[in-house]
Amino acid sequence: MMKRIFLIFSILLFYAGSAFALDVPNHKGRVTDLAGMLKSDQTAQLVKKLEQYEQETSTQIAILTISSLDGDDLEGFSMRVAEKWKVGQKGKDNGILILVVLNDRKMRIEVGRGLEGVVTDLIAGRIVDGVMKPAFKEKAYYKGLDDAINALALAAKGEFTADVVKKGKSSDEEFFFLLIYGVIFFIAGVAGFLHFIVGGAVGGIGAYVATSWLFHPSLGFLVISAVVGFLIGMIAKFVLEVALDMSGTGSFGSSSGSSSGSSFDFGGGGFSGGGASGSW
Repeated sequence: MMKRIFLIFSILLFYAGSAFALDVPNHKGRVTDLAGMLKSDQTAQLVKKLEQYEQETSTQIAILTISSLDGDDLEGFSMRVAEKWKVGQKGKDNGILILVVLNDRKMRIEVGRGLEGVVTDLIAGRIVDGVMKPAFKEKAYYKGLDDAINALALAAKGEFTADVVKKGKSSDEEFFFLLIYGVIFFIAGVAGFLHFIVGGAVGGIGAYVATSWLFHPSLGFLVISAVVGFLIGMIAKFVLEVALDMSGTGSFGSSSGSSSGSSFDFGGGGFSGGGASGSW
């Protein structure tokens, strides 16, 4: 008798939960921006990047933005979307879903079974907290998604390291730091054409001043920074000469492209709940 009551109670709970479950939308291609978080050209750029990434690796990444969960569970809804859309290649299960809920300020990265060994829950969490969250807090939604794709691509190759996001530094801050040191060593390289000792002095003093201004470290760290800057400054002339003779190459997914239509379909990948969630 008790077993029957328990069974009936479980069925009622199941249907009660289903009644409040949010319907899974049909996708509109690789990027389905139902919340209107992106401009049309931004959507096209993300689609182009994801198309090229799939061509190079066979891994599929899908993006879905919605306005609200309407009381539904983030992880449950994300899993239902992943199962319905079947992002990734059948048999490889190499799909990733990025879900963003605008009004609830929530997000999740859902990782396909075939990628769980490289895009672990820990790495997915660091991308959510260290890459997407800082950008989303500034309402830089395109930047957050674009940077997340780059980070996921590195993670899928086993090359992602979370050192740059442990302290919550945004990509803009990282670029600023690199720019400052780049300018210093460029000046050191130019000074090195007078004499390599002059280049070393410029590099050492510049590194000392920049490190002190940007990070406020201990005296010992400042001394080490100055010594390293001096050594790099001494060879900056030769590095500059080589750099001037080299031409750069672009990375995947730059600039323009057109959005995929609703006729596009994913490859049949499977998911088992790997990934990470967060909020901003």
